[in-house]
Amino acid sequence: RELSLEIYQKEFEGQIPVVVEGAYDEMPCLKDGWIEENIMKPFKDERVVFTGHKENEDRIMGTKLKTFLKNVNKNSQSAWSYLRDEFFLHRHPHLITSCPPLPPFLKNQDQFALMPLKFMPPNATLLWGGRYSRSKLHVDSYNWTGTNVVIRGEKYFRLIPPGHDEMLEVVTKRCHMALECVSYESTNDLFEKAVPPGLVKVLWETKLQKGDALIIPSGWWHQAVNLGTTLAMASGLITP
Repeated sequence: RELSLEIYQKEFEGQIPVVVEGAYDEMPCLKDGWIEENIMKPFKDERVVFTGHKENEDRIMGTKLKTFLKNVNKNSQSAWSYLRDEFFLHRHPHLITSCPPLPPFLKNQDQFALMPLKFMPPNATLLWGGRYSRSKLHVDSYNWTGTNVVIRGEKYFRLIPPGHDEMLEVVTKRCHMALECVSYESTNDLFEKAVPPGLVKVLWETKLQKGDALIIPSGWWHQAVNLGTTLAMASGLITP
């Protein structure tokens, strides 16, 4: 439940995923009504970016936040929508102040902060989805150390350590950011079908609840599914 930078660097960094239970319990954004008063009401008419999934195809779309939330609970196993907006929080930096996307003990460890502002990648992604909505199985951009914090709801993660690409049907593509990189995704869905036999022994699984933070080591494949309507933040950092 409590994790210092020293212990993290000594026992976990670059080695295995770690869940810090209740890492955000004292943050303002976990208080009752904070989401409604600070996001849903003031920005209800702001456009957000989301993924619509239907018949095994994904489409990137945009709509007003209030329209997305009106339909967030209409998901099914085969058709769902998932808000994944990399710029919403950066447009409203006061939200990041109230709810920083990086766990506090990692705040001063990000080497991206030393780069010119124009080259810094967006590192505060708003994630919002109903039951069944999920990410793709992927490795984070720049092979950075990833973080995921749940503000409301629950989500379930499956993670695979580096070295198993031959079993994952990997697809690569450009990141299209100011500082170019290659992103890695898999066509495998760890929540749609049975996990391939060769991956069962190396698979890591965990559930995040409100206030929990997951730290994902560089190079680890991961995929998350929302167990109900869930609001979370994702971020990443390059450590020394």
